[in-house]
Amino acid sequence: MTNAALRTMLARDAATVLGDFGTTVRFGAATAAGVLSTRDEPVEQQGMVVMQRRTVLRLVTGALPGLGDGAAVTVDGVTYRVHGDGLPVPPFRLHEEYVLVGAL
Repeated sequence: MTNAALRTMLARDAATVLGDFGTTVRFGAATAAGVLSTRDEPVEQQGMVVMQRRTVLRLVTGALPGLGDGAAVTVDGVTYRVHGDGLPVPPFRLHEEYVLVGAL
């Protein structure tokens, strides 16, 4: 499934998508269902545009209060570091995306 298709499905019915494709996400003592995926994004480095693979976590908005830049989050037993703050995803902002930095 493409990232665009996943975004569209989440925007329409986040609970169903997380139930079908979600995995356990732990942040401190809290748990929630989330979808972990990867995508390639263009990034400018030294005047050149290169493709960089990103690991992205999608959660229902507000599912893990306090999750943000620098936090450690465990997805399916693997711990990642959050890079940046979660971004609400248009059009309905029912879910948010977090970019994760490699397994710790």
